[in-house]
Amino acid sequence: MSAAEGARDRFAAAGAWMFLSLVLLTFAAFLGVRAAVGFGVLGEGGHIVAARCVEHGGGKGGSYVECAGTFVNGRGERSDGPATVRSYSAVDGDVVPVRRAPWGTYEALDDSLLGLVGRGFFPLLLTVAAAGCLVRAGSFVRREAGEPAENRSR
Repeated sequence: MSAAEGARDRFAAAGAWMFLSLVLLTFAAFLGVRAAVGFGVLGEGGHIVAARCVEHGGGKGGSYVECAGTFVNGRGERSDGPATVRSYSAVDGDVVPVRRAPWGTYEALDDSLLGLVGRGFFPLLLTVAAAGCLVRAGSFVRREAGEPAENRSR
């Protein structure tokens, strides 16, 4: 393999590792924003007064309850349109604490320890994996090609 082919392969590998880190950072950012909404840091706080709750079951994720009702923000103002939220334990007439995400959906607040840890763990895990990919890409860029034959000592 010539020095030019080796350099091309090194930079192709570095580009692939950088692309993978970019994909991982994109997922980490998305999950980080969702985590910020779930932690109550981002979005508009309030609650939904559940007018109708329907249980959906099956699948790998187990069953959940989808409630439709009226969103009431922290100042007591009601929204005009219907609001739906997924919850794991709600019935008709319940008041479900939620945050309205920046993209318009409603996220039920889960104060359980497992929910908080799980919500924060995956963005952190993806960020660490992306950092590892960037380190690997850097190692390909810094790796020196073999010394050309004319510079070698005889």
